[in-house]
Amino acid sequence: MKKSVKITSLVCTAALLVSSVLSPVSTVVQAKAKKPAISKKKLSMKVGKTAKLSVKRAKGWKISWKSKNKKIATVKKAGKYAAKITAKKKGTVKITATAKKGGSVNKFVFLEINSSFLVRIRIWKFLSKRSVFMPVAKEQIRQIISENNLSSVTDVYALLRDSFKDILQELMEAELDATLGYEKNRKGDLQTDNKRNGHSPKNLKSQYGEFQIDVPRDRNGEFEPKLIPKYQRDISGIEEKVISLYARGMSTRDIHDQLNDLYGIELSAEMVSKITDKILPQVKEWQSRPLNPVYPFVFMDCIHYKVREDGRIVSRAAYVVLGVTAEGYKEILSITVGANETSKFWLGMLNDLHNRGVKDVLFFCVDGLPGFKEAIQAVFPKAEIQRCVIHMLRNSFKYVSYKDLKKFASDFKAVYNAPNEAAALSELENVKETWGKKYPFAISNWENNWEDVSSFFQFPDDIRRIMYTTNIIEGLNRQYRKVTKTKSVFPSDTSLEKMLYLASQNVTKKWTQRYRNWDQVLNQLIVLYGERLTEYL
Repeated sequence: MKKSVKITSLVCTAALLVSSVLSPVSTVVQAKAKKPAISKKKLSMKVGKTAKLSVKRAKGWKISWKSKNKKIATVKKAGKYAAKITAKKKGTVKITATAKKGGSVNKFVFLEINSSFLVRIRIWKFLSKRSVFMPVAKEQIRQIISENNLSSVTDVYALLRDSFKDILQELMEAELDATLGYEKNRKGDLQTDNKRNGHSPKNLKSQYGEFQIDVPRDRNGEFEPKLIPKYQRDISGIEEKVISLYARGMSTRDIHDQLNDLYGIELSAEMVSKITDKILPQVKEWQSRPLNPVYPFVFMDCIHYKVREDGRIVSRAAYVVLGVTAEGYKEILSITVGANETSKFWLGMLNDLHNRGVKDVLFFCVDGLPGFKEAIQAVFPKAEIQRCVIHMLRNSFKYVSYKDLKKFASDFKAVYNAPNEAAALSELENVKETWGKKYPFAISNWENNWEDVSSFFQFPDDIRRIMYTTNIIEGLNRQYRKVTKTKSVFPSDTSLEKMLYLASQNVTKKWTQRYRNWDQVLNQLIVLYGERLTEYL
């Protein structure tokens, strides 16, 4: 009777100098003693190189070879029991050696590549210290639990931590194998003056805590690890976590405590501050980025904070400018920290917008800061100014008794909901007749600022809804307060700018939709303003 045995090996053919880490792949053989077996359990090659693969204990057996993909690697018989494998291009290929002799067919265990370095095996079996396995069956999981005496989540975490360390160690060994062109103690006939030169200890910080690995070295110092580059000691992505926590309003000391609790990593409050300082170039770049040439609507407001300066606590204003693009999307144009809110500072802000490419703005929606109008007209003389109706109402309500507030507010709705300016003035006269004698300052506030309040009456409802109030920027300010509420005092202007910038990035991720009925709004604006818009569309 004839026996037939299949022996399978996986060959990784990747150019390490051009691509990523070459992962060693094991061959698992389920056979009885004295049966043929592949001489090398792992084989890593560079593109264009040739390696020898042989079958041991094959005396009396007839060996044939086959490559599943000849574009990746070719196989040529070299003697009775060996073959030469040539790597053609990067990839993974299965090389099959078939041994024939009288008897029944014995099948071997097949391997499946699960990722770049993990091998999933149907039968749990260790062949060497350099093999990497991932159990998939319940029986295998039970075996791991019993062998490692796992009784708690902490035990599982510790096992994963140790496994993670071992996998990194083996991957770095495999990188050196690929660099040198041969495995440890298997140089063969390869001619090279470079050799292994021991290991260097390296402490790493990871999501599994801190641990030490031994980085392999070569004699000529040519080995450049790709998995963990030289001088890198943090592989946890901890910087991204620190910045994310800081963006959500956590203090540097709270971040230190949180990282220690979650990952067992000691990161001082000073180091947290240094990590967040790395985004300062991004903040400066964002503040000076080019802007669109035209914005139909621009909203301006400021929010006040306390900042420590020269041993004193002073008040600072964060000047926020928010625009609506010609496509109907919201965009934060600028955030600048400066002295308390003044028209002089706003003039500088408007000049900055102009210098960054803003040629025209149709409407500025603002609150009642004195000098706002003059500052806007100095930089954008064609722009129309709309005082926030909600702010005007709040200012009027300050002069109204609480018992009359509900009736007063109800009567005033007829003013700002009027179909046109003439009707609005008529309704304002009616309100004045009813409440003017009792609350004269509540009415005179509207009369004195009517020119800036009445701009929106000339437009249809779709445009009115956008411009009659600065609630859009008030909502943004609420998001800022939500993030900064844990900080009563900021250590510097820079720390305040960092916090507001990171909060802005988180907020704008949610701004994915245009204003409702924006197509109609844009068409109406084109009819009203013509070339001021069409020139830039």
